Amino acid sequence: QKTKELDKFIDGSFDSDNTNWGWHDFCRRSYILNQSNNILDDNGTLAVIVSIKRDTAAPFIPNNPMNSLITGIFLDEKTADVCFEVSSADVNVDDGDEAASAPVTFHAHRLILTTCAPMLA
Repeated sequence: QKTKELDKFIDGSFDSDNTNWGWHDFCRRSYILNQSNNILDDNGTLAVIVSIKRDTAAPFIPNNPMNSLITGIFLDEKTADVCFEVSSADVNVDDGDEAASAPVTFHAHRLILTTCAPMLA
């Protein structure tokens, strides 16, 4: 009940940008000392209760589309600026002749190669 009586004096919050923290006219001394207001204990003690609000909600972290964007352009022929053509040579064990298989083409991006595989860039 005492807190409710003092609530009418509070009209803001402390601000660290202010050079004088607090309020100059928070509550008049005469109001606190007036026994009819029932603010002080029997021995004249003023109890001050301080509470700190904590935001328990998880912080907002927006989705990062970078992974899906890079995955989308990774093997894209239209935007690729590098092309690897890979083929293998199959060796026939019986006669030692080599036969090349059909080449496979991989499209890539110089920026991704430079960052992730500089020996191929």
